[in-house]
Amino acid sequence: MPTHLKRSRISIEWIVIQKKTIRRLIFGILGIPLIAFILFIVVRNYLINSEFTPTQPSSSAYFLEIKGNVTVKRATTNAIEVATKNTTISPGDTIHTNPEAVARIKYPDGTEFSIRSGATIIFKGDSGANIDRKIENRLENGTVTVTTQQNSSTHIVYLSNAKTIMQEEVDTRLTVNQGSKDTVVVNKGKVEVVSQQGMETLSSQQRADIVDNKIKMVELPSAPRLRFPVSTDQILMQRDRNNKVEFTWNPVQ
Repeated sequence: MPTHLKRSRISIEWIVIQKKTIRRLIFGILGIPLIAFILFIVVRNYLINSEFTPTQPSSSAYFLEIKGNVTVKRATTNAIEVATKNTTISPGDTIHTNPEAVARIKYPDGTEFSIRSGATIIFKGDSGANIDRKIENRLENGTVTVTTQQNSSTHIVYLSNAKTIMQEEVDTRLTVNQGSKDTVVVNKGKVEVVSQQGMETLSSQQRADIVDNKIKMVELPSAPRLRFPVSTDQILMQRDRNNKVEFTWNPVQ
């Protein structure tokens, strides 16, 4: 083959190679930013949806502690089950503690209900999310102590003559005596008591008796103060049955 033809063929092939390389470079320069932009949009939408779309938390409570015979009546089937620590409680279920039995249950927000013997409580509902979440129960009879946590949901417990509303960091004891009165004792925090008469707000060391939908406020006596020994330092004594330590208290004001 003549030398000039070989040179022409090599030149044509070199031009073709150059064009392909240029196209690839152009597609690479334009394609990489496009792919990056698409990935940015997808990731951004995912993060936005994850951050601002609230998910409905679990509405089931469960038993932390059971002593004696405790039963749960299911709202869906009316079946009565003997409760164990693996038993969950759903809205509509009824919890009953037999005589000499006690139970402690925990709700999804961390709030605990300590149910005394001979009590019946109905888990009425769990609605809303985050700061708007409300957990409702009805105490049919007996005594329950409610302990809410920091940033807990709003808890509403219906009594026979009133309803109580509790927010975060509350420790209160609720009692329903059928045919008699309801009693609310606040050990910590604030509790709103609402009846047909109106609303009262109870603070720490206050009690309310509710009879015939009327609220009667009662101040609890302060805790007694130790008169002797003056200090709370540890008293060391020889182990002897004849040695005794006596404590005297100032009268309660």
